[in-house]
Amino acid sequence: MKKTIIPLVLLIAGITCPAPAQTNGSLKLSGRITDVKHDTLMAYVNDLVSLTNIYQATIPVAPDGTFSINVPATEVTQVTIMEKLNAKERAATLIARNFGLPLVPGEEARVEGTLDNLTLTGSAFYESYAPIFTMKQQEASELNELHAKLSDPSITATQKATLQQAHLQTTIKRAMSYIRQHPDREAAVSLVSVLNGDSLRTAINLFTPEVKNGRMRPLWQSVVAMNEKLAATEAASKTMKEGIPAPDFTLKDINGNDFALSSLRGKYVVLDFWGSWCGWCIKGFPEMKKAYAKHRDKVEFVGVACQDTETKWKAAVAKHELPWKNVFNSRTDTVNVAYALKAFPTKVVIDPEGIIVKIIVGESPEFYTFLDELCK
Repeated sequence: MKKTIIPLVLLIAGITCPAPAQTNGSLKLSGRITDVKHDTLMAYVNDLVSLTNIYQATIPVAPDGTFSINVPATEVTQVTIMEKLNAKERAATLIARNFGLPLVPGEEARVEGTLDNLTLTGSAFYESYAPIFTMKQQEASELNELHAKLSDPSITATQKATLQQAHLQTTIKRAMSYIRQHPDREAAVSLVSVLNGDSLRTAINLFTPEVKNGRMRPLWQSVVAMNEKLAATEAASKTMKEGIPAPDFTLKDINGNDFALSSLRGKYVVLDFWGSWCGWCIKGFPEMKKAYAKHRDKVEFVGVACQDTETKWKAAVAKHELPWKNVFNSRTDTVNVAYALKAFPTKVVIDPEGIIVKIIVGESPEFYTFLDELCK
C-alpha cells in the first residue's frame, strides 16, 4: 500500500512583517541536459502552504538535450523540474530525478550537464544561487545514499530514526552556516525551506532588513506558515483517534452551497479525504462506488478534496462520476488540520451520534470489510 505522506516539522511563531511585495513576470529557464529519458521534463509549482499544485507543464527536450520554458509567477516561490517517467519506471523508482530552483519572476536561469551533475548560470540572482545549487546537488546525493541504507532490512526502526535525524541535522547545520556567512544575499533565503523551530526563527532574524523585507519575503513567509500548519496537524494527531467526537466543519459543495458535517447527525457517515492528484485515491473509486451502492441507505459518503484546486477537483468529480456528496477543503480551510491528515486517502467512519468509530489510512480492503460488518 502506497501513501502520500506530508512531512512534519516543528512550530515557528511570533514572526510578523508588512504585507509582501509582489513581482510580475516569469522565470525564463533554459539549458542542455544530456541524459533526459523520453526527451521530456516536467515543471511543477506547488503552493508551499497548502501543497496545492498551482502550475505544471511538459517541457520538450531536443535530441541534443536543449530545452527552454517560461515559468509564470507573481511572487517568489519554488519550481521543481522533474524527469518524466513511464508507468513501469514510476513503479520501480522512489522518485524521479529532479532539481529545484527558487522561482524568481523576471530572472533568467540556465543549467548544463546531466541530471545528477548540473551547473547553474544566469542572471545576477542565479549566479548568486549557484553555490547553493551545488550544495543542493550534494544533499540529493546524500539523500539517495540514506535511502539505500534505510532499505536494508537488517536495520532496526531505531537505527533508521537515528540515520534520518543525523541527515536532517547535517542539512540544517549546513544551511545555517551559509546564512550566517551571507545574510545579505537574497539567494540565501531559499535555504530556510529545510529549517524549522528555533533554526528557522534564527535564520530569518539573521537576514539584513533589505533581504528580509524585499522580494524574497513571500518565500520565507510561506515556510513559516507551512511550519505552523504542520505543527497544528501534529498537535491534532495527539488527540485524533477512534472514540472521540468528529470535528465539525462547513465546506462548499460541488454547487457552491454550504455543507455542514453536523447536518448528517443521526446517520453513519464516511469521510473520504482525497485529491485529484492522488493516484491511490483514484484507484480506489471503483470499490468505493460498489460500497456506496450497497450501503447508501444506511451510510452517507462525503468526499473531501484536499491539496487541490477547485477546477481540478470539479473536473475529477465529473470524470470519475462520483455519486456521493463532494466538498472542497480550500487553501484557507483547515479541515485537513483538524483531522490530522498525514496521508491520502484517509477514510473516517462516524456513527449517528457523531463519534469516530474507524480511521483507515491508505487504500485498504479493511475499510470495506468494516463497512460490511457495520451495516449488517
